[in-house]
Amino acid sequence: MSANDIQAGARWAAELTTRLADCNLGIICLTNSNVDSPWLLFEAGSLAKQFERSRVIPYLTGISSADVEFPLAQFQGTPADYSGTKALLESVNEMSASPLSKDRLEFAFEKWWPDLEARLRTARSVSDGPRPPRPTSDVLAEILELVRSQALAYPQAAVGDTRTRRAGVSVLAYWHSEGLTEDWARSSALEFENAGLTALIKQHRDPRCPDAAFIGALVSAADARFVLRGLPYKIEYLFPPDYPTVDGGDPSGLLIGIGYLSSHNADGPREATAIPVTSEHMDQLLAAGISNTEFQQRLRAMTLPRA
Repeated sequence: MSANDIQAGARWAAELTTRLADCNLGIICLTNSNVDSPWLLFEAGSLAKQFERSRVIPYLTGISSADVEFPLAQFQGTPADYSGTKALLESVNEMSASPLSKDRLEFAFEKWWPDLEARLRTARSVSDGPRPPRPTSDVLAEILELVRSQALAYPQAAVGDTRTRRAGVSVLAYWHSEGLTEDWARSSALEFENAGLTALIKQHRDPRCPDAAFIGALVSAADARFVLRGLPYKIEYLFPPDYPTVDGGDPSGLLIGIGYLSSHNADGPREATAIPVTSEHMDQLLAAGISNTEFQQRLRAMTLPRA
């Protein structure tokens, strides 16, 4: 608590930033009275700087995901109800240094949920009342921005250095002796560049055919579909969007990694591991017409460790 834990005379902004940067998980309690607070953006940004090892979870109390605007909307929130709170605790437990067993976590949640539910009900009853709907102009402006971002991903004409690049999104392709060869990687890199994506190719240390991929937490559905649809190997595993940078993840959330191997971490324990997916899973993930939010929701659901 900043009012109690920061010493008098300390530069509180710097102290708060340092403390937040040391966290690996942050729960932001959003209500209709604080969802527009600039300090929430400041605190969320301090946590997100450590994105390769951190999660920021908006806990929605008395509001819906439609009430949350960017940049907070980029983080997958959860409602303050039974299922949402349970999912939140499972995420906290997953990142804990000493996680509880599934049975113990289930027992503790069922025991204490009625008390928390009563407190949440009381908190909602003394709130500022229902939040008015967002102005139609704001919603339309946000939709326009998203539509334009999709258009930038596929420019109709790409002429030399005058093409418009898809801001921030990059593709990292690891080529192998089998499955994703250097020739394929180089020719595809040109296609990615022509589509406005930054492309980089590297030789993987393992010559075997890859079987996995990485999709960052801010990658759009259209960009992922464009890159992954034409891969010369079958994706059987996905790495979580917060996969560590040292193992090929990306703290910005704007990387699409191809040519990954699920055996990448077989030589020792890692903070995150590849999650198996089926062809049906990939079809759902790369289905045409789904929104960026739905795409990232499906991606997160698929890359949660399964018991």
